[in-house]
Amino acid sequence: MRILHIGSLTSQHTQIAALAYLEMGYEAVFLNTRKQKAFFHVPGVPEANNVTNPWSQSDPRVPRKRFGNSLGASVVLALRYLGSRDKHLVGAIQSLAVKKSLDVVVGTWGLPVLEAMLCAQEILSATPFVHHILTIPDLPVRRQGWRGACWKLYSRWFWTVERRAYRVMLSKCDVRVHCNGNMLKFVKTMIRPIGMGIDVIRLERFNRRFFGKHRHAKLSSADGEPHVVHIGATNFSGQSIDDMGNAFAEMAEARVHVHFSHDDLAPMEARESLPYYHVFPQFPSDVIDGRLAEFCTQFDAIVILYNVDRAYERFENSLPTRFLFALVVGIPIAMPEGLFPACEEYVRQWNIGFTYKSGEHLAALLSDRSLLLRLAANALAHSQEVSVEDNLTEYQAILQTARDISRARVEGNNQRTYQSRKVNEAHR
Repeated sequence: MRILHIGSLTSQHTQIAALAYLEMGYEAVFLNTRKQKAFFHVPGVPEANNVTNPWSQSDPRVPRKRFGNSLGASVVLALRYLGSRDKHLVGAIQSLAVKKSLDVVVGTWGLPVLEAMLCAQEILSATPFVHHILTIPDLPVRRQGWRGACWKLYSRWFWTVERRAYRVMLSKCDVRVHCNGNMLKFVKTMIRPIGMGIDVIRLERFNRRFFGKHRHAKLSSADGEPHVVHIGATNFSGQSIDDMGNAFAEMAEARVHVHFSHDDLAPMEARESLPYYHVFPQFPSDVIDGRLAEFCTQFDAIVILYNVDRAYERFENSLPTRFLFALVVGIPIAMPEGLFPACEEYVRQWNIGFTYKSGEHLAALLSDRSLLLRLAANALAHSQEVSVEDNLTEYQAILQTARDISRARVEGNNQRTYQSRKVNEAHR
């Protein structure tokens, strides 16, 4: 089977898919949707080097930090959703259509690949399509003043355009893969796709290459104090969803050691808490050897954090990548209570972690050794069941189902065309 995979080549979801295709013996072609940079293989998967970069010879308009540039890029994207196609993207897909015989097209993640999926569906209309819906909708804009009000008003219009385009794309997909039941409910309620396509629920899994081979002794057994690790961005600028400054300070004040990957503590205000901050070297994304998972086994828990103050719709539906990776490690998962409902539901279902109300509450839970031992045993057992390789037949069935539905759809269209032609001949 030959797959056209549409997605950002820097995304771990693309890495996961590339390794799965190799494991299944499928040939894969990758269409890079990240406009900022050209790549010639999937990072960390040198075997996956059949890559197309639509914008490698151009200087595309992409969102920047400044308000004006973000607005301009957003307007351009809205026009793409309304039917004005990017000539570089069209040319790249047309070239693939001529050069490659494709069996299935797979899109991964969510809105970032919407433009490319719409374009591919127009050019490769007879090809089966599968889309993995991992995160939707976007987080709301957090701006203040009249500019913020104008941006929020514009965002409502943009979301209407985006939702309409998403409905068109999903309606043309033969299989829509949802990361959980919450996402399926959201898509059916808010997007409302139509057509012959079917909906399935499949947990996104990491490949065995991401799993650690060894486990380390707990740091807390040496100093008697709890240690947690945060995996993900830690932007301390105060402008980002990944600004972890306040969350880390709250933990440190409760005498919880927090370990994270970042090398600049200067902007952080709680300087007195530095003894409880521990910076570890960043693990390169182009190396997949289980080192990060092994490193995380020495901590009492993994904390799942974003700089949000309430449960946004995105976190009601989505299981973030950092949460999915935490499943690989096999230690308890901790998160603030009420902010990430989809993650909370999963943790409760498998009894592999807990939620906390404050830094002090977190410290108290981490001090309950019987609780941690029970959760750690469950988390380790659960980690042995969530690899891609242990669930390949599930993914193979999805791809084959897409081909079967597409074949039935094409044959149905051919039958209607034949019947229409016979009716026209009878009237002559």
